[in-house]
Amino acid sequence: MTARRWIFTVFTVLAAAVAFCAGLAYAIDPYGLWRDSSGRPLRIYFQDAKAKLLMCDRYVPTNFDALIVGPSSGEPLSFDRMHGYRIYNLSIGGANAAESQILVDRALSRGHYKLAFVVIQEQMTLGHELRAELAETRPGESAISIHAFINEAGTLLASRGVMLRRNPVSPNGQYIFARERGQIGVGPIGPLGAAYFQPDPVAVRDLSDMVRSLMASGTKVVYVQLPVYRGLYESNRSDFERYTALMRSELPAAPFVDFDDPRYEAISGDPDNFSNAKHLNQVGARKVEQALDRAIPQLL
Repeated sequence: MTARRWIFTVFTVLAAAVAFCAGLAYAIDPYGLWRDSSGRPLRIYFQDAKAKLLMCDRYVPTNFDALIVGPSSGEPLSFDRMHGYRIYNLSIGGANAAESQILVDRALSRGHYKLAFVVIQEQMTLGHELRAELAETRPGESAISIHAFINEAGTLLASRGVMLRRNPVSPNGQYIFARERGQIGVGPIGPLGAAYFQPDPVAVRDLSDMVRSLMASGTKVVYVQLPVYRGLYESNRSDFERYTALMRSELPAAPFVDFDDPRYEAISGDPDNFSNAKHLNQVGARKVEQALDRAIPQLL
């Protein structure tokens, strides 16, 4: 084979591979970017943060008119319908305020949202660095990338009754944490370090800016401090109270629901409501959703 023919063959194979990947992406469209995404129940099987960011282009604004924004503690929430709202959960594991703002900005640039629940949790203000998977995500990745291919495979297999991931992210963005193998009850409970409750001033400003951008778009904001297991709360009570007071004073004024308040102890004090000391399970999340659903008419 001559050098010219070899080069031609290589480029032909590459072009065919690219065309195949692009065609597969259009046909399966796991992020709802290339075809009409109205009513499509898209799940996420890999790279949740990237997938949710890409879904903010068309899938989220087409199918939803309200948001949940926060770190992993917000992921278990799943409102099927709440006083007429269709809610998508943009919470992602380990998110800080700067990363959440990337998701919110993308969603706001493509759609309008009536309501946003902003989860108040220490993780949001621990730092302000951006992970590369969010800062560098581009729409073209939805056609040719490893995560697109895996999500395409997951979508295709699910249509045939085979789950690539035992617990994928639901079509409304919800993710339920499973208990670790061998975990007893809610797992370890003990005092958290002082640094956990020391917010990064830049992160606090990022969180304030994100809330202001939501409000400026006409979105009503409700702050939600989700419960930690009561035993963990009591071992760090003064720190939790101080952090909550700081967030109330630093963030733009909006209704604030604190599920660590004693009136919600029926939720926070029951270990059967938690996957671990910091994360609700599906049962606990449902109880929080019902409490918020009852409170919304008075809050807004």
